[in-house]
Amino acid sequence: RASSAPRTADPLTPRMAIAGLGGLAKKMKVKEIAPLLEQAKDESSALAKTIAAKGSKEPSGAVPFALKGMAGSVRCIAEYRRKGNLGVVWEVDPPVMMSVLFRQSGAHAVAALLDVATGGCDIEDVKQIVKEQENARGNFPGPLPMIVHDLVVDEVQLAQAASVGAEGIVLSVNVLGEKLDEMAA
Repeated sequence: RASSAPRTADPLTPRMAIAGLGGLAKKMKVKEIAPLLEQAKDESSALAKTIAAKGSKEPSGAVPFALKGMAGSVRCIAEYRRKGNLGVVWEVDPPVMMSVLFRQSGAHAVAALLDVATGGCDIEDVKQIVKEQENARGNFPGPLPMIVHDLVVDEVQLAQAASVGAEGIVLSVNVLGEKLDEMAA
């Protein structure tokens, strides 16, 4: 017999809420990278050339090497960001100054949080950090590998990171799902 009571929706679990936010963030990121996708269509651009060269260059191994220490040791990735966790804009020193401090303070790698909504950095910040780190080549401590921390939804973002000298990028299983293996190759 059919019930006359109104049907209520299933309760929203934290996992469902996070998945919903993740879907929204992914849609926003796809919209945000639209100009990058257009730039990649220009065969003369550095981005298009990097995409065309996919798979032709062996990974440097700099990030795993920098982060692999002796058993029981601690390794540190210094993250550059312009915003706090709640999207509040911080007054931070320029990336070049922070890059020097990260290296001198004993970090083993540098990451920049590129997501505009959460980290507030952009690809220019990455370029500046990479350039400053290269200035330390031949010195002690030497240059740190650069890691791009972004909500990656398309391989064009991998090409962009590589084209400016990043040696690593954070990939999210939750965002990429089955595409993770393809993107990591």
